[in-house]
Amino acid sequence: MPISRRALLKTGLQTGALASSVSVLPKLAAQESHEQPKLPAAFDKLKPVHDRVRPITAEEFQGRIQHAQRLMAEAKPEFAALYLTPGTGLYYYTGIRWGLSERLLALVIPRRGEPMLVCPAFEEGRLRELQRWPIEVRASAPEESASRKRPALPFTMPSTALRRRWNWPAATRSPLAAGHARAGTNSN
Repeated sequence: MPISRRALLKTGLQTGALASSVSVLPKLAAQESHEQPKLPAAFDKLKPVHDRVRPITAEEFQGRIQHAQRLMAEAKPEFAALYLTPGTGLYYYTGIRWGLSERLLALVIPRRGEPMLVCPAFEEGRLRELQRWPIEVRASAPEESASRKRPALPFTMPSTALRRRWNWPAATRSPLAAGHARAGTNSN
């Protein structure tokens, strides 16, 4: 009599579940009969923390960004901006949990001014849903870079606009803009 794979798997799973329950039940009964070891007296004074735990507010995240901006301004030499990709840094400053990907997602915190998020256009809606407060989002459509004959960046960010917006010195160029210039385009 031929047996299908489905019937074989079903029978195997049922047999395995029965065998494991037969071998586990006596062990569980034996464990329940033993007393738990006595904990140190300090554990008796502990109280549950569930009523003291509060979620991090948007104001606290914004305060963290302001603190980072103060530290950047006070540092010698001064930092122009912080560039953070998905991970603990992005979560610490925004509360956004985002997995690593081959696509660019970044938080740029300038020394002065408002932070900015950079992402692919198809991820913009999801990114906006995860924001705890409104943060500017710069998104790029995939067709922007697919139509070019040369290697392109996953987004375009005019360096002149950034220098004006964040008061960067004219000599400061982002590596992204420098890469565009080497590829034969005007980065300004």
